[in-house]
Amino acid sequence: MHDFKVDDLEFVAFDTETTGLHKGSRLVEISGIRFTPTKEVKPHFSTLVNPEIPIPAVASRIHKIHDSMVQDQPLAEEVISGFFQYAKNAILVAHNLKFDLKILQGEMERLGIKIPPIFCVDTLAITRKWIPQLSSYRLSSLAEHLGIPCQNFHRALDDAMVVKEIVERVIQDFVKKNNRLPLLGEILDSHMLVSFPPPHLSLESDS
Repeated sequence: MHDFKVDDLEFVAFDTETTGLHKGSRLVEISGIRFTPTKEVKPHFSTLVNPEIPIPAVASRIHKIHDSMVQDQPLAEEVISGFFQYAKNAILVAHNLKFDLKILQGEMERLGIKIPPIFCVDTLAITRKWIPQLSSYRLSSLAEHLGIPCQNFHRALDDAMVVKEIVERVIQDFVKKNNRLPLLGEILDSHMLVSFPPPHLSLESDS
């Protein structure tokens, strides 16, 4: 995978919004933007999710998603299956990836969902390598530093758009310095590319 040119790969920049911060928290929104860095952006995936429990007020204050907004929305089982079908054969990219994967893993364990393995990358790790001098690597701080517009931080589609733009800026910076497109391994250290889900949730584990 590290030897692939980035323009031969597709990525899905994604983000989740949830009822809380712990593993047992439930999805209330997930969005993904499938793109090839040098070619095109595919139609995005974005939906609210009915968590089947009340959304705590402390969470609603952050993402502005309230119970009335999700009561008629699809349930997590349908949404998660649809999202991973949308992301099939792409590389997932998120900011503070381990949080989003923790939430997805918790929902998959709760619902008995298994999926084929998929590679994932964290823009938090990428930007710490790419811009080592910053005092903050929060998504909003990075957007401000890089001049990336975002109207609604903590809404999934807006945050996913910023993640996508960060990936494209990293690639553009490499091209500017090297006069060519990078291999994936030239913008990622080997440990930055991780596989999801763990074996007990992987369809491969049944074979």
